[in-house]
Amino acid sequence: MTYAYVVVFSGPVPVQTLKRVLDSAHFPQIEKTFACFPNAIFVATELSATELSKLLKRRVRAIKRLLILDANTDRNGWMPKAGWEFFRDYEPADDDDGTIDVNSSEDDDLYEID
Repeated sequence: MTYAYVVVFSGPVPVQTLKRVLDSAHFPQIEKTFACFPNAIFVATELSATELSKLLKRRVRAIKRLLILDANTDRNGWMPKAGWEFFRDYEPADDDDGTIDVNSSEDDDLYEID
C-alpha cells in the first residue's frame, strides 16, 4: 500500500532541492513528491513513517528536525489544487469514493477543501 505523508523539516536545504533529491534515482522507495510550502514536502511511498524517517535521517543529513504526518486523516487548509489532488491519489480505496470537495477562492491557484 502506498501512503501519503506530509514531511515537515528544518535545516539549510531548500524544499525544491529536497524535492529534486527525493525524485531522483537515488531514492527508488519514493513514488512521488509534491512541494508548495517552504519547509514541507508531500511524499508518496510504501515505507512506514518510521522507515521514511530513518531513510531521510541517514541519507539527507542537512535536515535538522523532522516531522512526518499521515495525510490520510482529517485535513483542511489553503494550498494549490495539485496538493489536494496529490493526497486524493493516495487515499486508501476503502475510506471513501476518492472525490474531494473543492471551492475556488479569489486566487485561481488556491483552493479550500471542506
